[in-house]
Amino acid sequence: MRMLSPVLRVPVLRVPVLLLFIALLWHNQALSETTIDLGNGSALSFQSGSLSQDYSTADLTGITLTENGTTLLTAGRFQFSSFMQKGTAVIKDGIATTVRFENDDAIITVGAVQASHLPLSDETIILANVAAQHPLLLNAQDIVIHMKQEPFISIAVGNFELDGGTGLINKPPQTTTFSVSEIGITSQKNPAFTMALSALGLQELSLDMTGSAQKTAHNQLVFLESDFHLNIAGLGRIRHSSQVSGSEDMINIIIEQQQSQTGQITDISGDEWKNIALNKAEFEITDTGILSALETTGQVMPLDQLADGLSGIASLFMPKNGGRVTAPIRQFLLQGGSLLVSLHPQIAPQFGSFSSLSNNPDGLVDRLGIDVTHLP
Repeated sequence: MRMLSPVLRVPVLRVPVLLLFIALLWHNQALSETTIDLGNGSALSFQSGSLSQDYSTADLTGITLTENGTTLLTAGRFQFSSFMQKGTAVIKDGIATTVRFENDDAIITVGAVQASHLPLSDETIILANVAAQHPLLLNAQDIVIHMKQEPFISIAVGNFELDGGTGLINKPPQTTTFSVSEIGITSQKNPAFTMALSALGLQELSLDMTGSAQKTAHNQLVFLESDFHLNIAGLGRIRHSSQVSGSEDMINIIIEQQQSQTGQITDISGDEWKNIALNKAEFEITDTGILSALETTGQVMPLDQLADGLSGIASLFMPKNGGRVTAPIRQFLLQGGSLLVSLHPQIAPQFGSFSSLSNNPDGLVDRLGIDVTHLP
């Protein structure tokens, strides 16, 4: 059985920031209307500013990064203090304001970004070594992302916060958390998206999300527990939590995979997951208007017919558990409230064993200890 988990696709601004820092290291005096040739058609300029002689502090204004004459990034101000750790530059405290980045895919603007103990590297081992001594904190405000290609949506984010702790990949216990608030998604060039919002009586999709991951150890096993909450204004809420376990090496491979695949679909049916055990999981959806809106606008068939259809299909493919599983779903469709799906297996199965149960839905329900509950 192939299980996929979607990951939010967000553009990353690592390269421009790294180029900016490299360029700064070539100058140790007051800067005024300075343009620096970075090679390969790239150039960095500053209207004014200063950089300490030991390269540890800087306060620059009017920053522009260009490539072949095209502006890629601008910033009103960039102020930082830094240090070196084992050959890697680390921004101890940094602030950038009025940032604008543009490429063929998107235009991104950020009102302000603050970072503490941010390594200028993408290598996992370097990130882990720095985080072990200097916890990463990142905050960004007033973010706007305009997608210039499909699906032509605009995403506005009021506030983004990341507390990286001392590095999830380091020795347990470790914890990392994030929150994204005041998210608004609209589109001026995607008729299907606009029509879907209009059908739901909305002008934009408004949501907030929070999440956390925790790594602990017990009896020579390492446990990775995650928790995610999504609130969609006027429609509903989604909560997901899970716990997996395995050797520390295998859990760290999973963590590295998750960190390196930002913006991609994470495939948990690969070889690296075969020896990972699923201990428990919960998925809860709460209806605060989505069901009635979909039915009223004709986006789904009448909910009573939908409930009857699901019951019929379940009884056909799951003669043993079909009624127990679908009865709470029927109540949720007809009465609203919340639907909670829980997985609490008596013996935690490894992901590698799931394929053998893919053609036996009743066996899969029993093996995973699946329980479905309607909460009014």
